[in-house]
Amino acid sequence: MLPVLLIQENGTAGLLAIVPGLAVGILILLVCTFWRNRCEETSFPQSLQMLLGKPAGMVTTFLFLLLYLLFAVFCLSSFVEVVHTGILKETPRILLLLPVFLLAGWLAWNGLEDIARFTVLAAVLAVLLLFLTVTGSIGSFQMKNLLPLQIHSPEKLIQSIGYSSFSYSMFLVMFMVYPALPQKKGIAWQMPLAAALSAALFLLWVLLALGVFGQFSMEQLIWLPLELARMIQVSAFLERTEALFIAIWLPVVLANSGLLLWAASEAAHQLLHRQKSRWLHWGMVAIAAVFSIAIGNLLQLFYLEQALAAIIAGFVPLLLLAILAATLLYSRKKAGRKGGQPS
Repeated sequence: MLPVLLIQENGTAGLLAIVPGLAVGILILLVCTFWRNRCEETSFPQSLQMLLGKPAGMVTTFLFLLLYLLFAVFCLSSFVEVVHTGILKETPRILLLLPVFLLAGWLAWNGLEDIARFTVLAAVLAVLLLFLTVTGSIGSFQMKNLLPLQIHSPEKLIQSIGYSSFSYSMFLVMFMVYPALPQKKGIAWQMPLAAALSAALFLLWVLLALGVFGQFSMEQLIWLPLELARMIQVSAFLERTEALFIAIWLPVVLANSGLLLWAASEAAHQLLHRQKSRWLHWGMVAIAAVFSIAIGNLLQLFYLEQALAAIIAGFVPLLLLAILAATLLYSRKKAGRKGGQPS
């Protein structure tokens, strides 16, 4: 839905709204790296209790847990809405929703190593999908469809910046991932580079759709990749190429949502000081599934995302500032204790 908001009122210039969102994502990664380098001996929930005090640390961990669940809900619910509205309109939504939650929950239960392997597969399939889409639609691409470039509605641009920042706030999951990685060398520069690459790929998708469909058709095209996938000509025996798109996109969705559900489950285990529990893990998955079932259609998903984008726009900067300040104070105290020890 973000491309529609970016372009509907401001043309191609609306794509500028992705830049502040990317800046938010990179800021999250920088604060996360700063925290990890100074609190590497503890997990994130434990360090929050150490940095902010036990009551405030537990409340903040719970807020992170809730964010991870909500992000997973949006990730999986958006995919289900694409399938439901674009291909399987007669299939009850719940019959589409429950299997993807079970698959994502199973992937999250298996842990980071399996999620990493799955992500490699998802990345390969995503590149394949991009290649097929480019080759299938490049003949219909026209540069004149990218015009006009001027911004007509600054207030819509501000709204789009909020949605962009909401999307990149999913990088908060790295606070749970960093301490669990066996090999952390190179992450400080690899993650911002990956974020910039993801933004470049997103812009490529949208520019391709703009050049093919034109700005004035964007309001009717909610799922741009799905519309582009319909233009792919593989061979005579494969007519429903959007089904190919769905099949390729599923591993990408499962990798993202599996990581988010893993983070929520890990946060719950560490918050409650529990060993790995099937009941607790699948309880987190069930809560996320209930959230998704309660979102009855695409319009409700849009309104909920709109409200959360406004809340997160003010919440995330304050959260990062509190973590940054507390980590700085903690590292100074730790350096002072080390300096005061007898040689």
